[in-house]
Amino acid sequence: MTGGGDGGASSPDLILGTVFNNLAASRTPQEVPVAVPKRKMSRSNTRHRRAQWKATAPQLVPVVLDGKVHRVPQQLVKAYQRGLLRPED
Repeated sequence: MTGGGDGGASSPDLILGTVFNNLAASRTPQEVPVAVPKRKMSRSNTRHRRAQWKATAPQLVPVVLDGKVHRVPQQLVKAYQRGLLRPED
């Protein structure tokens, strides 16, 4: 009987549980682990991956300002209506 009478508190599951709980409690949002690549990506593969990215045109919505109909991006409709932005003629 060489356990010290701790009731099995030194079992590996309990030790690992306390270690992970301490790590999770001490971590702030800025210290979240980031994925790190195992190998360097070739220049060709990098450029092929970047070439696949495509921007989409904003969805234009008709808005009446000063009696004229203007087509503006949907996300900016309220800014145009409040006068924060002026449409280009």
